[in-house]
Amino acid sequence: MGDNYDRPRDPFDLPRFLVHKAFHPITHLWRLRGEARRYRKLLIILGLLGVIVSAQQWLAPRITKRIIDDAYPGRDFRLFYILSAVLVGINVLSKIISSVTSYLKLYVDNLISFKVRTRVFRALYRVPISYVEGHQSGMFLERVAGDAGMTATMLSGLLPQVISLVLTLVITLVMMIDISRLVTLLVLAGVPFYYIISSILALKMRAWSQAARFKEEEVTSKSVEAIQGVPTARLFGVGTWLKRIYKRLLRDRMKIAFGMWRTQLTYGMMSWIVTYGWGVFLTVGGWYLVFNDRLTLGDAVALGMYIPVLLRPAEQALGIYRSLIASSVPAQRVLEILDSARKMHQDEKRSEIHVSEGIEFKNINFSYPGSNWSLKDLSLNLKCGETLALIGPTGCGKTTILRIMAGLYEDYTGDILVDGTPLRTVRSSAYQKNVAMVMAENFFFSGTIMENMCIAGPDVDPDRVRTTAETLGMNEWLETLPKGYDTLLGVGGIRLSSGQTQKLAILRSVLKQPRIYLLDEITSAMDVASERMILDGLYKLKSPEAITVFTAHRLALTLEPDVDTVAVLEDGALVECGVPRELYRRGGHYRRLMDLSKLEALF
Repeated sequence: MGDNYDRPRDPFDLPRFLVHKAFHPITHLWRLRGEARRYRKLLIILGLLGVIVSAQQWLAPRITKRIIDDAYPGRDFRLFYILSAVLVGINVLSKIISSVTSYLKLYVDNLISFKVRTRVFRALYRVPISYVEGHQSGMFLERVAGDAGMTATMLSGLLPQVISLVLTLVITLVMMIDISRLVTLLVLAGVPFYYIISSILALKMRAWSQAARFKEEEVTSKSVEAIQGVPTARLFGVGTWLKRIYKRLLRDRMKIAFGMWRTQLTYGMMSWIVTYGWGVFLTVGGWYLVFNDRLTLGDAVALGMYIPVLLRPAEQALGIYRSLIASSVPAQRVLEILDSARKMHQDEKRSEIHVSEGIEFKNINFSYPGSNWSLKDLSLNLKCGETLALIGPTGCGKTTILRIMAGLYEDYTGDILVDGTPLRTVRSSAYQKNVAMVMAENFFFSGTIMENMCIAGPDVDPDRVRTTAETLGMNEWLETLPKGYDTLLGVGGIRLSSGQTQKLAILRSVLKQPRIYLLDEITSAMDVASERMILDGLYKLKSPEAITVFTAHRLALTLEPDVDTVAVLEDGALVECGVPRELYRRGGHYRRLMDLSKLEALF
């Protein structure tokens, strides 16, 4: 049963529907309760300290009653001073304990926040790539920074609030019943009105809160996009267009904020009317009992002080409920990421695999969400030590095949067998230890070149980086950089050309010493001399048992001595596959492409 549970037609189902609407959103937080379980002892202590801090609220009326009914009529100054001293002492002790409580609360808040944020951040690296590509970067920023923090705050504050609230409510009720059962019952009669009003408010606020969070994602995403696209925006003169979009998003955000304010104001006024009206009724009724000698003046004053103390836990309970409803929105969004990550990491999957035989595609079909294009019934068989060249027009599926082979996409049909084992039964992290991929656009973390190269593997050290770079013909270029291998990349670092980026990506991949090389147009941005040096170094450094799959628009690369097989793709379908020179002699698609490239002389 989801959040979009339909309103029942049968009247007898209405109570179940109302309970679902009121409490189902809280299940999102309930599923995350394990994040706070480790700290439950500290949370219980916080709740008990909260009761001690509020002791002044339920002891002050009793002390005031004694002063009015006992000390004042008999002019007993000694009793007055003792009771006043006790009242002051309680306030001082409450203040000291409050300071300790605030420190302990801050400590627990940060522990739980650290745990939740770390778990969400870790999950981001385990969610399917299709999930990442289907959402804007601002969404992930909001969920890691905002939603995870709000969820952690609710998890750390819930148990102490409930413990403090329940104990305070019980103690206050006992105190009031001891003075007057009638007045206590009259006060309790007003609580259902608070619940009804606050329940309606909480459900309305959840809808507004959900809209606000999604709009905040849009604003953040558009901000990130605008920053990343400054050069393009200037070149094409679309700065004004971007500003219009951004202003529209901000106006929508303002409308939502005012909508939330109107909802709070409307139901806040309703709550105030109920509270004020009931308070007037109780005040008049209380003095009526005093005038008829059914209550002492001290009893009336004490009850008057207890009434707000009793109503406050009721208001706090409803406040907790409203907070739970509001927090269920970020909790639901956090769970979306955690659940997506969990789907990729099942315990029954193999945790280790070392590719030693080969990889086989059997009738693979794949399509992107919302796209009419698809990869159609693809079958390939690669043995260890073989090299496959994927060629074809732009958009035919070459990069998609590499990404599937890298284990980045799992929502395909058909089978991929690694050493005869279905890839679906192997953990992605275990399989990807065997894979290195160089993409058309490569990413480097903020840090030095050496730091970015050393992440290739646990046994990679600076000496090995320099030796490998020398073999690939990169060492001389790297040494000419401002700080050599210690030159910064990323934010605050140097800007690399496309060719330089490709060189570093190739160096990082070779350092990993993978069993499978996946190379996507790796020399497209290089000059001929650099290309030759890189390829010769790659042939020399890679393991003879490694599988190599590369894509190329420079069709001359398909005639490299290392290439065993060429696969020709068109519109997601494999139209030709075989040894390069044999394919050319057949006079099919491969020959047509080679002739169009004026490479017939090579045969």
